[in-house]
Amino acid sequence: MLHARLIRLAILIWISVSCTVASAEDQENEDTAINLILPVFDYPFNQVHGVSYPSYQQSLNVTRAFYQIPHHSAAYYWGEDHPILTTSGIVLFDVYFAFFPYSSAWLHEEWHRGVLTNRQIDSYNGIYDMSSEATVPVKNIRDEELVRLKAEHPAEMVQLHAAGLNAQAALNFSMEKDAFFFNKSRWDLPNVWLNYLMNNFYLYTCSDGDGDLLTDELYDREDTDISARDFTGMDCNGWVYDLHRPNEAYNERGSHPSGVGIDRYIKTTDLTNEEWDYLKLQTRLNLINLINPYLFGKMYFSAINPLTQSLLRWTFSLKHQLAPFGYTLGANILVKQDIWNVVLTGLIYQSENQTLPGIEAELVHFPLKLLHQPSYFNARIAMWLQPKNQLFASDEWNPGGSLSLGLTQMFTERLGVYAETQIKTQGWIADTLHLQNNLNARVGIFARMF
Repeated sequence: MLHARLIRLAILIWISVSCTVASAEDQENEDTAINLILPVFDYPFNQVHGVSYPSYQQSLNVTRAFYQIPHHSAAYYWGEDHPILTTSGIVLFDVYFAFFPYSSAWLHEEWHRGVLTNRQIDSYNGIYDMSSEATVPVKNIRDEELVRLKAEHPAEMVQLHAAGLNAQAALNFSMEKDAFFFNKSRWDLPNVWLNYLMNNFYLYTCSDGDGDLLTDELYDREDTDISARDFTGMDCNGWVYDLHRPNEAYNERGSHPSGVGIDRYIKTTDLTNEEWDYLKLQTRLNLINLINPYLFGKMYFSAINPLTQSLLRWTFSLKHQLAPFGYTLGANILVKQDIWNVVLTGLIYQSENQTLPGIEAELVHFPLKLLHQPSYFNARIAMWLQPKNQLFASDEWNPGGSLSLGLTQMFTERLGVYAETQIKTQGWIADTLHLQNNLNARVGIFARMF
């Protein structure tokens, strides 16, 4: 069923995005070059459970490279002279390879696995099996491990369900920032559309009951083989179920229809009317993500800086994402003037009984001069009030914050190294794995192609 939806989705993307990309306004000095980041070591994740790869940021950057290298190769050689042909080739690539290793689907599953790995739970990304089945499992997980995760870390159980959708949203925003700040213009736009629409179609499939038919297929196919079972089945159904029931023991889901093991999969018939309505609300709210000028070929707006009287560029986007405590709504403002690249984000954190604020500010790729070669500085600060213990039903809140600092040092025109560190208190950030207090550090390679 998801394959049939994907074909219809591909046709929609091909028609709408090909026209949008081909007619999108040109950036001045459009740059087909791409900045590739490969985090070689990410602490503490890479040693949290033996040798643990990839982390959130490692998988995100691998997937960005998976798409951006062919996208911008096509743009470099053919984009200017043959925009429609180039866009059609990019759409073909993105749709055909949508369920290959290192694709968006792979990233989706790796962020699920990241939450499991962080609690020393082994798993396997089913994308490597290259199966023609309609679903891709995260499998080879013992029931006992899921029982432990739900009992000891109920908020992380909810985070586990939502992580895949948030991975695709993080990929999109990284590509959108590239397009705006680095004059990348339109060539990643088909993939951004694909991710947004696939996320919304996934939510719709869960909330309208079509996912129940897929769940029945899983029951029949997997039978008594626990190792073949996905950790949750339909992500969104599991998310809303565990969101509303943090104190319910995992084994209270009952027995698998085969009689062997726990029934991990949640159907709409397992939800209360309140839970199902809440899931339907998320499907509607997710359409907010389409309020984004970039999706419709508008690369930027121009304005005069009232402080300096200089010309600046700006754009905006709205967002909705599932969270461990409910959901978040936000607005991004991107501003570019001379060497300054700034992102400002206002957030609303919504749980059952609380509406709480958050704010983020990010400085992107600020140029410095060190070691006689270009250097680039990045910084990001976030502050929030979020429900206590990240629980949906909590009537209390905790303040929190995060600070990230990064430096890229070039050694040649196209090759350099980068280092980044993040310190955060307890709290949820959509593109960050840890809900608890954490100190993170990563180092890697920075490469510029074309």
